[in-house]
Formats: sequence, C-alpha cells, structure tokens
Amino acid sequence: MPHIGAMGDIAFIIGCMFTVLVPLHWLVWREIAMLDDPRHLRAVGVVILRDQAIDTYGDVIGRYAGAPIHDSVTFMGMRYEYDRVVSPDYADRIGENELFLAPGLLYRTRA
Repeated sequence: MPHIGAMGDIAFIIGCMFTVLVPLHWLVWREIAMLDDPRHLRAVGVVILRDQAIDTYGDVIGRYAGAPIHDSVTFMGMRYEYDRVVSPDYADRIGENELFLAPGLLYRTRA
C-alpha cells in the first residue's frame, strides 16, 4: 500500500474518530434523556441510594436496619407502594416497576 503522507494519515485518523465518536455521543445523550422519562424508569426499575432523591414519603409503617419503612414513596411523580424487604444485592437485579431504596426496601408501582 502506498504511503499517503502525514496530512493523509491525519485526515484518516480524524475520519475514524468522527465515525466512532458522533454515534457514541448520540447514544450517550439519548440514554441521559431517557432518565427523565417515567415510562423508561418503570421499564428498567429504579435504585435509590440517597433519601434526598425521593419526592415524598407516605406514612411510616415500620423500620428495617434503622431505616423507616414508608407505605409509599413518590419518585419523579411516580407513586411506589411498599412491597417487601430484600437483600442489598437485589439492587443489581432490580426489575420492571420496582424501586429499590437502601438499605433493602422494595417498592412497586402499577404499570
């Protein structure tokens, strides 16, 4: 293969970068935008690690590991009702319509 020269090599490298970076940039921004969509959050589940992320709390119905258990919580305008206590590693396999609240409280919303 003949040598194109320094300018040709730079143009090739820049072309390759745009071929990869532009679609990657678009995919990242699309995923970020989906975090504002309640339908997307219901579909993939939500893991809450900080209490400040919750909009509102319902009545306290008990305690678990020092944390209050509320009958419901509201996150991004979606109401989730208390379902059960789960192990902390459940956050790694959260399901559709579920909200995990540390230290191990699982809430569910209706579809």
